Amino acid sequence: MAGEKILIVDDDMANALLCKRLLERAGFEVQAVNHTADALTHLKSTAYDLLVTDIRMPDMDGFELMSLAAQSNPDLAILLMTGFGTVENAVQALRFGADGLLLKPISSAGELVETVGSVLQKRQTKLDAMRLSVLHPLFDISEHIFAETTPDVLSDLIVNDVRKQTQAAITGIFVQQGKESTWKVLAGSDLTQLSQSKRSPTVDRVLQELSSIEPYVLLNHKDARLGRMGDWLRGNNYRDMVCVPVNRANNCYLFYAIRSNDQPEWANPDLELMVIFARQAAVALENAALYNELKDFIRQLEDSQRSLIMAEKMAALGRLMASLAHELNNPLQSVQNCLHLAERKDLPEPQRQEFIALARKEVERVSALAQTAMEYYRPGRLVRQKVELLDLLETVLNLVEPQLRNNQITVVREFPGRPLEIEVIWDNIQQVILNLLINAMDAVSSQSDPRQIWIEVRDLETEIEICIEDNGSGLAPAIEERLFEPFVSTKPFGTGLGLSISYELVVDVHGGELSFVQPLHGQGARARVVLPRKD
Repeated sequence: MAGEKILIVDDDMANALLCKRLLERAGFEVQAVNHTADALTHLKSTAYDLLVTDIRMPDMDGFELMSLAAQSNPDLAILLMTGFGTVENAVQALRFGADGLLLKPISSAGELVETVGSVLQKRQTKLDAMRLSVLHPLFDISEHIFAETTPDVLSDLIVNDVRKQTQAAITGIFVQQGKESTWKVLAGSDLTQLSQSKRSPTVDRVLQELSSIEPYVLLNHKDARLGRMGDWLRGNNYRDMVCVPVNRANNCYLFYAIRSNDQPEWANPDLELMVIFARQAAVALENAALYNELKDFIRQLEDSQRSLIMAEKMAALGRLMASLAHELNNPLQSVQNCLHLAERKDLPEPQRQEFIALARKEVERVSALAQTAMEYYRPGRLVRQKVELLDLLETVLNLVEPQLRNNQITVVREFPGRPLEIEVIWDNIQQVILNLLINAMDAVSSQSDPRQIWIEVRDLETEIEICIEDNGSGLAPAIEERLFEPFVSTKPFGTGLGLSISYELVVDVHGGELSFVQPLHGQGARARVVLPRKD
């Protein structure tokens, strides 16, 4: 991959020059700048193969730079660098079409060179696919193979298409994954006997030799290079064999088609079609592999995101456990006392029934508390549904009611006098409101009386606004700018993920807004959530 032209853009010139030296040692032609304006000038005057840019820069971020660069050079490969390896950055990089993401500081020269090589290889794969896509006559026979993304199914489709288009008796694909590995049958029809011959080291050497002959090789069954494979062809009434090698990254594919003695001779158009289609098929196989790798990567991101959300959810519930345990203990103690008194033999029956009724009432209270906690703990369905927003808010308030009471915190509700229906994911919005309420309770816990939290809901026709304000000490300007970043917290305890996850659930999942605005009731913090209505 050496010799490609690379442009590095980083406001930290020391880091840019370090990357330049490491890549030049690997044989690349490298230019390094620390201003995006200089980068755009270079991109207009020079055809670079790869742009390596930092995400966070003072005059223009990396996402905007890569968007402008793509306008002048749509084939340019993009590698983003960042010192903030967050799920949000990874997802945003994918959305903007970046080819790779590299974390700073760079741990080793090998990591940088390997990542750059991988990104350039992906770029080459994309370019090959684009060149092949202009071959319109082949669209009819290859369109469906590019639509297929399951590798096993795709291999069978390719083999069947080659057989139909070339009128061959037998077609198939060998693959060598790495130059030192043995050849394997990737797909093929009626290959039982041929695969048995394949086990011979001699046959493996034959395939290795055939894979080095480009663009194709046509072998009669009498050709000495075939060795035992020639014996197999003659023994099964096959006349000749066409092999087309295609090298893709670390894989070498060998497409073959075999005709019998009663089939027509190979004409030049047949051979040209075989070569072009084989190259298209190799691209399709690589694309399918990359697609599945991307699916796995996105699935891992989604799994990690769900795990983070659940971890924060459990952390919030854990904060409430002491209060909930106290609330559960009181009615259980009452039940124990009532039952003890009801067991007395000298107790009149009406009074015994009164104690039993009281015990039943306390049991129902315990059940309601436990049910509220279980509903929050239980993973909800992550689908949008119409919910009554005020009911959702009351559910969360019931969950934190013991902690509010124990800390002598008063909640002032300013709700509309009518139900508010909105289409949201209940579990997500419930978690956001709980996170904001816990933050507000923490903010006022060290305050002298009165300790107050205001919850205000406004119907804005096309959207609904929820504001949660406390009368705590407020937010420092320095921390306010970074509140929605992961692992940033104003408290000595907690995960530092609550607001980051809440922001993603409101903004990314629901298309709403989450911010801190000027307080209306004092000097505390005021969180504002805006949720758009869905028709």
